[in-house]
Amino acid sequence: MESHVQAYLSEAESDLALAKVSYVLSTDKGQRESLSVPKEVNFLKKVSTLSYFAMFHAAKALLISNGIITNFPNDHIKTYLALKDYLHSKGPETPPIRTNRNEAVTPKELLKIFYREKDKRVDSTYKVTVEATQLEAETSLSNADTFISAMKCLLGHNGSSLAENCTFGDPETESFFLGFQD
Repeated sequence: MESHVQAYLSEAESDLALAKVSYVLSTDKGQRESLSVPKEVNFLKKVSTLSYFAMFHAAKALLISNGIITNFPNDHIKTYLALKDYLHSKGPETPPIRTNRNEAVTPKELLKIFYREKDKRVDSTYKVTVEATQLEAETSLSNADTFISAMKCLLGHNGSSLAENCTFGDPETESFFLGFQD
């Protein structure tokens, strides 16, 4: 099972790296010219898609590490719902996760990020007339960085040695499950 966890984490890192490359190719004129990428070609939609897949694979790694398997059909929604159940099972007293990026993020925020990016991925993939902006791409990259870092932190708290610098936030933080709605 550990090899599957590592494989999904590796896939998450690869997706995120490719999302960052796609961003650079869309925004850095020098890089575009050095690779002969025509100026009318835009990869910003791909940034959102790849950022979501990075999060999806990181979520799968966390779930698998806890013996939770999701499969086709409807793997994406099953993964979201399983992650939601897993995070809810930690209880309302769970403080925010302080990632190795020195951010504090609650499980509720993680679920919102994951769901929003899933919707952006669907739009980017199936609505060919939808355009992505540079700000949207930057937000997707930031969300993916935060989400993956948090998943690694949670994996580290499952007995893995993946995340040395991750801790849980202040225990006096207000419960993040109060009033939780999807």
